Parts: sequence; C-alpha cells; structure tokens
Amino acid sequence: MDLRDFISLCEQAGQPKRIKAEVDWDLELSHVSKLNKEKTGPALLFENVKGHKSPVLTGAFTSASRLALALGKSSDLSMAGTEYDLKGNPVRTYKPIPGIDSGKPFMIPKDMRNNVCRTVCQ
Repeated sequence: MDLRDFISLCEQAGQPKRIKAEVDWDLELSHVSKLNKEKTGPALLFENVKGHKSPVLTGAFTSASRLALALGKSSDLSMAGTEYDLKGNPVRTYKPIPGIDSGKPFMIPKDMRNNVCRTVCQ
C-alpha cells in the first residue's frame, strides 16, 4: 500500500479532512495540525501549501483506527489490539463492564513481583 492507497482508504472511512485554503508551510500548517491532534481530530490533507505543488498529509497515524487501517488491520482495534494482531498473538476481548469499559482489546499486565530486577543484591 502506498500513500495514495492509504488516503483513498481514509476517504472511504470519512477521513481525511481536505483543507483547500492556502496555508503557510513554516508555522501555520504545523500549528493547525497540532491543534487538530490535541482535539483528536481527523487526518488533515492540506491541498494548497504556499510555495509548494505537493499536498501535505498530517495526523495520519494519530488514532488507533487510522494506524490499524494503514497496517491492513481492523479499524475497531485499540493500539494494543493492533499490536497483538501484528505479533500473531490472539487478541483478547473481555465481556465489558457496563459504564466502565468497552470490552475492546487491551494489554494484559504481567506479574512482576518476582522479577529479577526486584531482587535485593548484597
């Protein structure tokens, strides 16, 4: 998959948001992207960058769904679920507790109480 394929997949999912207004590459583009990321916004495709002919895509991998989409995985996986899926490990899902969690895959903590780094050396 190349960048054009990825943008096409994102568009099928209702992203990225296309910005047709001219933006300055120096500070304006990065600031708009930063504000968008802080608000967990969509990927942005700036089509009219001042002094440049190529469009600029930002925020391509700032959400779990877009990262999973780029990696060819299910877009409803969490970051941890995508990692499990990539490593070939089964994605563990649990029955959700109403009002507390969504039941989406998550990382299972390891018991580190008897780990080597916790032994006392004398």
